[in-house]
Amino acid sequence: SALARSEALFARSYGICVISFGVVHVVYFSGLPAWVPKWIPPGQVFWAVTTTVCFFLAAAAVLSGIVSVLRQFLSWCGLSDSVQGRRSLGLAST
Repeated sequence: SALARSEALFARSYGICVISFGVVHVVYFSGLPAWVPKWIPPGQVFWAVTTTVCFFLAAAAVLSGIVSVLRQFLSWCGLSDSVQGRRSLGLAST
């Protein structure tokens, strides 16, 4: 049906976005650990590498169809909630 085709298109588009997050992490990796608080164990570089790898794994899951549309939506809500939380704390610039 048309709805099934559009869901697949949205899933692929979302997967491409997640790949772009991973690519940005790789391109700007030299400054990435500075964004991780020093007090979080085991260290800043560990979390920078872990999040980079997880972005690529998440993209593979989305593009292969392993992740459902609902899970993608919930992931997006979590991402938007963290941005909203930063805004309420006065940490976000926009």
